[in-house]
Amino acid sequence: MTRQACPICSNLLVLPVGLKDASILLVGEYPGVEEVKSGFCWVGRGGEVLRSELARVGIQYEQCRATNLWLHAPSKEDEEYRWHMEQMLTEVQGKKYVLLMGSDVCKALLNEAVSDVSGLIVNSPYLPKDVTAIACKNPALVLRKGTTVGEVRQAMKVFGEVTHAQ
Repeated sequence: MTRQACPICSNLLVLPVGLKDASILLVGEYPGVEEVKSGFCWVGRGGEVLRSELARVGIQYEQCRATNLWLHAPSKEDEEYRWHMEQMLTEVQGKKYVLLMGSDVCKALLNEAVSDVSGLIVNSPYLPKDVTAIACKNPALVLRKGTTVGEVRQAMKVFGEVTHAQ
C-alpha cells in the first residue's frame, strides 16, 4: 500500500477508516505510534479500549467511520492545522452522530475543555445542525496511570443512548 504524504510537511498520513456511509463518525486527536506504523486509525492499545467501550453500549467499531483531527503527529504550523481540520470536517458530511474524543478535538471544535463537556451533547459552529455530537475524553487515557475507565465509560454510555434512541 502506498501511503499519502501531507502536502505541507510530507509526513505520512493516517487516513480515515471504516464505512464511508456510516451514520457514526469517531474523531480522535492524532494517530499514535502504532497507527503511524500501520497507516490505520485506532489499531493500538487505545483502539482496543475504544472498541471495548463502544461494544459495551452496543456499537460495533466496524460499523463506524473513524478519523483524527490530525492525520499525523500534530504540528504548530497554522497552515498545516487548517489543512488537517478541513480534511477532518469533510468526513462529517452525511453523518448523524459524531463522537469527539480528546482535549485537542474539543478545544478545536467547541473551544471547551474536554473535562467540562465530556458526556454532554455539544454544539459546534463547524458541525452541521442535524449532527448530534457527544464529547468524550480520549479512550487512550485509560492506559495512563491516574485515569479511570469510568471517565470514558460515562460519555460512551450517553453516546450509545443517543445513537440507539433514534
